[in-house]
Amino acid sequence: MPIADICHREPVTVSSDTSIAEAAKLMGQHDAEVLVVAEERGGKRFPQGLLTDRDIVLRVIAEERDVRTTKACDVMTTDMLLVRAGNGIWDTLQHMRAQRARHVLVVDEGGA
Repeated sequence: MPIADICHREPVTVSSDTSIAEAAKLMGQHDAEVLVVAEERGGKRFPQGLLTDRDIVLRVIAEERDVRTTKACDVMTTDMLLVRAGNGIWDTLQHMRAQRARHVLVVDEGGA
C-alpha cells in the first residue's frame, strides 16, 4: 500500500516569512504539531522546510527570541525526510527509522 493512502492530503502550510506567533496560532487552530513551510510556484506548493512545535520550544522559547519577529525560515527544519507518494508504507517506516525521523513529507513526482 502506498504511503499516500494514509498521509494527510492537505497539510497546514505557511510561508517562510510567517511569524512564529502566527504559526503557533495555526498549530492550535488545526491541532497540528508540524507545519509545512512552502513556497508557491505555478499554483503548486513546494516544501522548503518543516516547522514543528519542538522547533518553536527549542529554537525560539528556550533562546528567548521574540515570537512576533522571528520567522518560520529562521527556525524551521530544512533537513527533512522526503518520500514519493507511491512509496510503500513499510519502506517509508524503515526509512524513517534509519534516519531517526519523527516526520516525513510525502511529495508527488514533481516534488510538490
